[in-house]
Amino acid sequence: MEKNEKLEFRLLYADGSVSDIWDPDKQAKMFELKKNLFVSLTDAPNKTNWHNAMKLGQTEKYGSTHCRIPTSDELREFHQKEQQINDIRQKFGCPPLTANGYYWSSATPKPWLAEVLYLKTGWIGRDGKMGYGSVLFVADI
Repeated sequence: MEKNEKLEFRLLYADGSVSDIWDPDKQAKMFELKKNLFVSLTDAPNKTNWHNAMKLGQTEKYGSTHCRIPTSDELREFHQKEQQINDIRQKFGCPPLTANGYYWSSATPKPWLAEVLYLKTGWIGRDGKMGYGSVLFVADI
């Protein structure tokens, strides 16, 4: 990609700025998957339990934009748009979604359970909050 190239989607940069113009001098962190919903270009570095995932979501911040853990409905959409997400990640040299991985949802049907997405099949199930899953951040802008 060329500097100042116009993109088909907007990027959220580490400084909190949002633009549909590529600027390699800034650090792109998220891309706009659909209007005002941004998805991280990478998963959190390590698999973790739900409690730590929620803490990570509260501390991840770009400029004044705070991140969060996706809802179950958003995770379903990520499964449906997995190829699109991976294509965008690849464009920026980022790894694809974890194909055989479980992704935490912010949904908690019981105090000890949280919903997870098994990306390979699109299955949304429940797991104990102390299990280990992947973390994907989203932001509403």
